[in-house]
Amino acid sequence: MKYIFLFIIFSFSVLIHAQGVDFFEGSWHEALALAKKENKIIFVDAYTPWCHPCKRLKKEIFPQKKAGDYYNKNFINLSINLEDWRGLVFSLYYKVNAYPTLLFIDPEGNIILESKGFKNVYNLIKLGKRAISKSENPRESNIAGNKFYSKKARRILKKMKKAELKNDYEKYKNYAFKYFDLLPSDSLKREFIKSIYSKNIGNSSTDNICYDLSTKLFNENKTLQNNIFCIKILTLTHHNDEAYQKIIKALRDADSKRDFKTRIELRRYKKYLTHKIQ
Repeated sequence: MKYIFLFIIFSFSVLIHAQGVDFFEGSWHEALALAKKENKIIFVDAYTPWCHPCKRLKKEIFPQKKAGDYYNKNFINLSINLEDWRGLVFSLYYKVNAYPTLLFIDPEGNIILESKGFKNVYNLIKLGKRAISKSENPRESNIAGNKFYSKKARRILKKMKKAELKNDYEKYKNYAFKYFDLLPSDSLKREFIKSIYSKNIGNSSTDNICYDLSTKLFNENKTLQNNIFCIKILTLTHHNDEAYQKIIKALRDADSKRDFKTRIELRRYKKYLTHKIQ
């Protein structure tokens, strides 16, 4: 009788798990590839193991059938622990600084919608519907909405995508620099570099391209914003002593100017870098 009871309890727990939100077990690259293949948005539960609301979401909300029915049908679901180094890279890039943070990201790596804190099932589903609505009715992107987005620019983007599919990163880099030169503002150039990085986190070939582009950006226009951006890209892509020394210098500059926001952000990059070069 005892074994029958235990079997029933075990079966029930497996059933509950099967009915809830099914989280993808692969890497960020694999999630992006699957999202492109299935034409779905990626839902990211960005959590830490010590966060109480995060634990409640995992224990009380994600296992529920209503949540599973909606999220499994409409999204590629990914749970990212921000305490490990991969999660730290994710949190630095997407500027996650509260837990839990729930993100809806398109197959190109762009954030559609972001929300912080605990959600009950009703609000979780409501949030998912908002994300789908925003993805179906997007505002014109910065790139598509500008006059520079000419036939020439579109041709270059198509060639970039073809080179990427063939893993021909020499051609990809060549086209990326040509497209970069067409962009009319620093903010659009930074967004372009970020879009390359977000789609290829951990790819050494595109890491080098992102760093070369960010260096080119800074050399063209030596503003504080471009310098900080270049340091961040260097930290994420190369994580070496050069990056560490640049962060230390930038922190001193931020201290002298009492730029507390920049200082806090740079300290997070310093923490990541210290972990990587030890």
